[in-house]
Amino acid sequence: DDHVLASIQGSRVPCILIVNKVDQVRPKVGLLPYIEATAARGDFAEIVPVSALKGSNLERLKQQIPPYLPEGEYLYPMGEVTDRSIEFRVAEVLREKLMQSLQEEVPYGLCVEIEELVERDNLVLVDAVIWVDRESHKGIVVGKGGLRLKHMGRAARLELEKLFSRKFHIETRAKVKRNWSNDAALLRQLGYGTQV
Repeated sequence: DDHVLASIQGSRVPCILIVNKVDQVRPKVGLLPYIEATAARGDFAEIVPVSALKGSNLERLKQQIPPYLPEGEYLYPMGEVTDRSIEFRVAEVLREKLMQSLQEEVPYGLCVEIEELVERDNLVLVDAVIWVDRESHKGIVVGKGGLRLKHMGRAARLELEKLFSRKFHIETRAKVKRNWSNDAALLRQLGYGTQV
């Protein structure tokens, strides 16, 4: 939370404070002081308390977002679904499947780097590294006997094959790099070069 708040400070982009898990706050009188204290740490255009799990207040959130989305020229030609590279898209699918398999155990300092991607006819070979901040997170990501990494890789492969209509072979491993999220060169290499 502190990292996100620091990254948006001074931003000229309108920001919406979304306070999640409000269903878990007991007693409810503790919610308002928390929201007020968090809101005081930034310049927020809107503040929306929600419970993503229970679905409460999500419709209000959906209504609050569109007024802050400016209309403009198309960023890329009609018919293209993204302007991102295949490497970036593969990394995002791997990251998504990993986050889904981790559920409650999600290490915040986690990202996926595609070290090599080779396209051959109807086959895409992928060599990926999952970066984590701590050695203890590496064990969480890999899972007992490497099972979590194996299951995540299989789920990602199936989705990527459907998405790209090609066969995929994916090799993954986890590595530790402390404070990788503060490494500007690595962030650019991972495709996160634009700032808020």
